[in-house]
Amino acid sequence: MLELWHQKRGGRVAPARPDLSALDLGDMMPWMSFCDLSWDPFGLRVRMIGTRFVAAIGFDPTGTSVGDVPKADMIVRRSEWVARYLTPLLVIDLPLVWSQKDFKRYDTLVLPFSDNGVSANMVTFLNLFHV
Repeated sequence: MLELWHQKRGGRVAPARPDLSALDLGDMMPWMSFCDLSWDPFGLRVRMIGTRFVAAIGFDPTGTSVGDVPKADMIVRRSEWVARYLTPLLVIDLPLVWSQKDFKRYDTLVLPFSDNGVSANMVTFLNLFHV
């Protein structure tokens, strides 16, 4: 996914979300979520979440503000860093404290998107859940 993000980015600070198609994402799509950003104050709203991601966490947060999910403050902080610096972030072996299911750990790749080529307006998460 990171290689695809760099390809779609080209010489820009980040790709725009429409640069990626469902065909590009293929088997990754069920494990992904896409969140719209707001900046003042910073916030995330879940626009789309894959079916396997939903099954892994035990609820469907589509349309929800991530800040309203209990114990999700680190997700918001990581996302703000990625959005502010327009830089991908890979974090491995995190505790899954914000899930209703009994998964213990997960890995996440957080990627920014920019429609205007200047600032991020969306982030995506590709997660791998460990049972």
